[in-house]
Amino acid sequence: MKLGNNINATTLSVFLVVCCSIFFIQNLKATTPFETANEAYAKKDYQSAISNYEAILETGEYSSDLYYNLGNAYFKNGNLGKAILNFERARKNSPNDKDILHNLNHAKVSTVDEIEPLPPFFVTSFFGGIRDLFFSTGWAIFSILFLWIGLGIFIAQLLQKLNSNQRILKIISIASLVLAGFGILFGLARKSHELNFKGAIIIEKQIDFKSAPEENSENIMTLHEGTKVQLLDKIDNYHKVKLADGDEGWINEKEIEII
Repeated sequence: MKLGNNINATTLSVFLVVCCSIFFIQNLKATTPFETANEAYAKKDYQSAISNYEAILETGEYSSDLYYNLGNAYFKNGNLGKAILNFERARKNSPNDKDILHNLNHAKVSTVDEIEPLPPFFVTSFFGGIRDLFFSTGWAIFSILFLWIGLGIFIAQLLQKLNSNQRILKIISIASLVLAGFGILFGLARKSHELNFKGAIIIEKQIDFKSAPEENSENIMTLHEGTKVQLLDKIDNYHKVKLADGDEGWINEKEIEII
C-alpha cells in the first residue's frame, strides 16, 4: 500500500514538473524581444516596439521581416526617414517581396522632396531589372543548376546512354549551357552592384545640401527626411552624394544612415 502511494506521489510530481516546464517554456518563448515587439506594435505602443526591434539588431541579428516590422513601427510613430530606411533594408534582403515594396512606395509618397529621377536608358533598365531578380548567390545557384543539366545531357550523349530524341536533347543541352552562361553574367553584374552601389536615407526632418564639405559652404538646396541618396565620397564628417536627378553635393554624416 505504501509502495502504491509512493508511485502515485512520484507520478504526480513528474506530472507537475512537466506541466511547469511546458508553462515556463511557453512563457519564455512569448517574451522574446521579437514577440514582445510584435505585441507592443499590436497594442499601438510603437515606441516600445521600436526599442525591442532595435535591441535585436544590436545583437547582430537581422532579417527582412525584422526590418519590415521596424519600418512599419517607425512609420506609425511618425518617423518617415527611419521608416523608409528600414523598408529599404528589408528590400535589400528580399528585393521581390510585394508587401515590402508596397509599404516602401506608400512611405515615399509622404516625402516632401520632389526629385525627378533621370530617365534610364532602355537597355540599362532592362538589364538591371533582370539582374535584380536574384541576389548574386541566387544567380550562382541558377548557373550551377543549368550547367549540371547541360553537361549531364552532353556527357550522357557521348557515352551513348541516350539513344532516342537525340536532337531534342542536344538542343536542351545547348540551351542549358547558354542559360548557365547568362546566369554567370548576371550574377557578376549583381555582385558588382552589391559591392559598388551604396545608398543612404536622410533621417533628419530638414537638412542643408551643401556645395562643399564645410559647415559655412554654400547651401545648394534644402532636403527633407526620407530622401534617398547615393554615396560617392567622404571627407571628414561629410559625404559627397548624388540625388536621383543627378545633382551632387555634400551632407553631414549625422544626417543620413546607410542602407
